[in-house]
Amino acid sequence: MREVKKALLSLVLFSTVHFAQWSTTPSEDTEYTNRGSVVSAIDDYAGGVFFIHGFTEYSIERSFAPIFAHINKYGYEITGGVVIETLHDYSTEVQIHPSSDNNLFVSFLGNFIYKYWNGLAVYAGKTAVIKIDTNGYPLWDEPIYAIVDSTNHQTYELIPDDSGGCFISTSLNYIEINASYGQKIIQHISSSGERLWGEQGIMIYEGFQANGLQFFPPKIHQRSDNNLFVYVVTNLSSSFEINLFSYDGEQLLNTEYTPDRRFFNTFLNSNDELLVLTYDNTGGFPANNLILGTCIVVNDTITFVDSTLLQPVDYGLYHTHSTIDKKNNIHLLWRIDDDNEGLLSYYKKITNVPNGLYDSLGIKLVSNSFTFLLENDTITFLLDNQSLYRIDSLAHPTWGDEGLLFTLDDCLGPYAQVVTDNNNGIVVLWNECISGVRGKLINKNGELGIVTDVDESYTNYLSGFVVSSNYPNPFNPSTTIMYDLPQEVRVNIKLYDLLGQEVATIVNMDQKPGTHKLEIDLRKLNSGLASGIYFYRMTAGKFVKTKKMLLLK
Repeated sequence: MREVKKALLSLVLFSTVHFAQWSTTPSEDTEYTNRGSVVSAIDDYAGGVFFIHGFTEYSIERSFAPIFAHINKYGYEITGGVVIETLHDYSTEVQIHPSSDNNLFVSFLGNFIYKYWNGLAVYAGKTAVIKIDTNGYPLWDEPIYAIVDSTNHQTYELIPDDSGGCFISTSLNYIEINASYGQKIIQHISSSGERLWGEQGIMIYEGFQANGLQFFPPKIHQRSDNNLFVYVVTNLSSSFEINLFSYDGEQLLNTEYTPDRRFFNTFLNSNDELLVLTYDNTGGFPANNLILGTCIVVNDTITFVDSTLLQPVDYGLYHTHSTIDKKNNIHLLWRIDDDNEGLLSYYKKITNVPNGLYDSLGIKLVSNSFTFLLENDTITFLLDNQSLYRIDSLAHPTWGDEGLLFTLDDCLGPYAQVVTDNNNGIVVLWNECISGVRGKLINKNGELGIVTDVDESYTNYLSGFVVSSNYPNPFNPSTTIMYDLPQEVRVNIKLYDLLGQEVATIVNMDQKPGTHKLEIDLRKLNSGLASGIYFYRMTAGKFVKTKKMLLLK
């Protein structure tokens, strides 16, 4: 117990030390690397950010080097410059996702050259995913393709399951002379990288379309009973379909609804109802009416009810971004094409209370936006004029009527990432033409940077000592721990039970700097250990880190 108390005290002391990496001067930003654009970022639930960036070399044959990085809430790089070697030379649509077992997924289209046309390489893509730990180290030997022998994937979506695996949906398209041939496929990948629904997954749709296939992959939503709602739209003028699958991939129900709709988005609310948001397509393109349908399962039948939310207007609606919050409100960002003013961005909240809309169009933003961040009762938009515009739950601006000016760089482009700091503030990451990847923190009051005290004696820990969570976890009887050492140091790793009693010494030796992979077999360390929670503590000089593991027998 004394050892665990010491470990916990070390963790508390470490977590309460304040660092000041973020700039508090508007003209200065935190620079992380000189390598390429930020392509994806998610928060780490502790105020920091995991992100992937990379540099694309353009020639006859293009290449992309994806790099993983992790910064903490103070702006320091905990892990930086880890190249994800297992991605292919020209990977596109690279995304980072959380996993239910506290690791991460990196999904991408693994492109390859399948022919040359007029001296240029023509690429075909295959949807793939690799699992990594929070330090960027691969947990699978190689990427797992969603489908083995199909190529020319256009788009995909990934959602984590509740067992450390993930669901992937893909859209494939083959252009013919007078039509396009398409496929819609869903796949379930286990935590260890196994295709649970076969090498080709489950075919949701396959066929020709005379007027073009929509490049939308099926939308997968896991309900509280682990059954899956799968929404698929196949054609610009055909009806959409809603399917219900079991967790094991068995199709339980299927139904087809309402032609002349364009896909907008689908949402699963807290009541396990599937909300389907579509355009009314009866008036041709661009569509004007916005329609929300509610889909539920009653007596082994999928029941669907429509309700019109937006009255006809003389504008075309272009979907930009939408999501649902914990209170089942739907938040929409769209553009309309005004003959006099051009493209304008509007935000709208559709509440779960009848007639709870702001107005027929919504709230006009001060400048165009392509994304927003929803957190608690605030919505933050990154605007085209390089400002941050925030509104509260009643649509009142909280960072000024014109927003918070946030001059980035001419190279901002579409690659800026806005991530929550889990304290009602945000972290913005972007790429500058010369300086590389830069970051800035804006706290909940709209202030740049944070002001903290600095204890220089701890800063070296954040620049080199890294300990990963063990994998697999839960495990029996073997698991692996990876860690980085910035210098030669005495390393001691011990295992404790839930009561704080030491049960094994795993490592006790001087080790060289670099990355170390430690494979643990509890049959050799202590064969009498029962199932349950254990803690491993690593001490390296003044650095101390304790993590939890779960043994299942």
